[in-house]
Amino acid sequence: MLKKTLLAAVLATAALPALAGDLTLAATEHGGFISRTATGFGPGITLDYLQSDKHGTMEAGGVGLTFSLPVPFARVDLGGKAMWIDAGGEATAGMLGGRATIDLPYSTEAFVQGYWAPEAAASGSVSKVSDTMAGLRWKPLPLVGIEAGWREFKVERNDSRRDRKIADGAYLGASIGF
Repeated sequence: MLKKTLLAAVLATAALPALAGDLTLAATEHGGFISRTATGFGPGITLDYLQSDKHGTMEAGGVGLTFSLPVPFARVDLGGKAMWIDAGGEATAGMLGGRATIDLPYSTEAFVQGYWAPEAAASGSVSKVSDTMAGLRWKPLPLVGIEAGWREFKVERNDSRRDRKIADGAYLGASIGF
């Protein structure tokens, strides 16, 4: 019985890095987004929800799995995410990509992120989906941050007149860590 309890405790502890993350709530000119990014080394879970009213109501949401690699002077996360998209028609996309984060002085970090799905990994009339983001996050407290950056979430369709950008431009947000 003790061995089973010890094994369960070790397995539960091994999964804890996947739970460490930052949750960001951001506002843009035409909408906003909520993103969860993993912060620990090893496996991590990502969540995304974007909304825009630029060309009518458009939304995208998804969940992903990343793996953080220990790289000197940076944190590199590689992985994939499954996205549901409602922008000029509903579709799904399996996206691959990653994120690089560099710690800067004064409790600040810079990051870039990019995910991409080709036509073979998307449904419906979608030919490509891309999600790119770059920004700075300042953490005045260890678990609280202010974030500013630029994000573009672009859905390209076989008929280019139906191409849409759910996010396209600057954003300002707040983040909490847990």
